[in-house]
Amino acid sequence: MKTILLIIAIKIILFASTENNNLKWVDTQIEAIKPERKGLLDKDIKNVSNPFAAALPSKKVVTKEGKVVVVKPITKIAPLKLQSIINNHVMINGKWYTVDDMVRDYRIAKVRKNSILLENKKHELKLFIIQSSADSKIKITKE
Repeated sequence: MKTILLIIAIKIILFASTENNNLKWVDTQIEAIKPERKGLLDKDIKNVSNPFAAALPSKKVVTKEGKVVVVKPITKIAPLKLQSIINNHVMINGKWYTVDDMVRDYRIAKVRKNSILLENKKHELKLFIIQSSADSKIKITKE
């Protein structure tokens, strides 16, 4: 019986010493983070924009019935403009594409002489080349 109590007492002492070493490690870590760290100045913090804010603010509008409705602004996206067709390559808004390439949510399905067909799961969209003297960069002459 005495040996069992002696073994238990030794285990308690050993456990307490290892626990004390763990606490020393924690104390060391706390001391390491105590010194004041340098951060941004207040004037710099004021100049930082909120990354979670919407690009365009929503507006509250009162309807005829007197209800307040939040209206989110519609972001304007430049319309797709077909500028050039050479073989199966097309220039749309200044970038070159070919058949099966994606333009926004549309796939280029067909390339014709003066137009292209764009498709997605819900819609088909036809783009035509609009010729104007201001847009012409190549002059073709017949001899």
